[in-house]
Amino acid sequence: MVGICSLMTTTMPQIDNTIAAIREAGLDTKVMVGGAVVSQDYADQAGADIYAKDGIAAVNKANDSLKAIHIKEISMTLREKHKQGQFTITVELDP
Repeated sequence: MVGICSLMTTTMPQIDNTIAAIREAGLDTKVMVGGAVVSQDYADQAGADIYAKDGIAAVNKANDSLKAIHIKEISMTLREKHKQGQFTITVELDP
């Protein structure tokens, strides 16, 4: 994950340039932006994956995003092991 913060409007174009460079390089990473002068609309326009209004929100959103990635990796590993016959999956639903 890459985090970019802008506190002055004069630095905001670098957000666009940085995100473009990350995408052009083909890096498989999420980009989070925020800062005093950054809005959700600007984050969307710049191509960011995540917007955080402040540092606390950034930490919480980063944690949530990394948890989701970890859960997805675990799920994929379990599916592959199941396909290989290494274990079975049993689902019980409460009425």
